[in-house]
Amino acid sequence: MGSKEETERLKRKGLSLEQESVKKLKTSEEVSEEVKSPDEVPEEK
Repeated sequence: MGSKEETERLKRKGLSLEQESVKKLKTSEEVSEEVKSPDEVPEEK
């Protein structure tokens, strides 16, 4: 029974860690997009 509780706690921690990593990835992607956008504009023209 205790092991199940531990696994649930680990899963919750893992989910929170994944959410944080996803947020970091999104922020990094947004920054990279902002940096790429000026380079892509002249290429489209």
